[in-house]
Amino acid sequence: MHACRKDTGNLRAGQALRGSSELHAWGDSNLYLRRRGDVLRLSIEHRAARSPADLSLALPAVDRPLALEIIEETEPDTTAARTPEQRVYETLAAASRPLALAAIRDACRIRTSTLCAILNGLSAEGTIQRTPRGYTVVR
Repeated sequence: MHACRKDTGNLRAGQALRGSSELHAWGDSNLYLRRRGDVLRLSIEHRAARSPADLSLALPAVDRPLALEIIEETEPDTTAARTPEQRVYETLAAASRPLALAAIRDACRIRTSTLCAILNGLSAEGTIQRTPRGYTVVR
């Protein structure tokens, strides 16, 4: 067991280990268990494979044997399943007014260079248009 730094919400689990870069780098497969309120989050990292989504775990009710159980997520994250192009188009379609580049970037959480390429492609298709106030869907 190794201690983690505090306030490491945006770091991968292995990067949060305090004074243990060698420990993190030593393992081919690592499991990390973190507590977020009453829920335990299990992160899995492998040196040569993409990490699966974190698992939410909890201890069972008092009358059951002691073992961690996987908690079903109530709202699955569909953001990862959509392409960046879909996210940009859906953001523009849901907007009641034209959106500036910075507003689209913040809403879609996409790098500016990637967003510009997507906007150029959607504009060339005729799906969206650029106005003096920003980008909007062609209706």
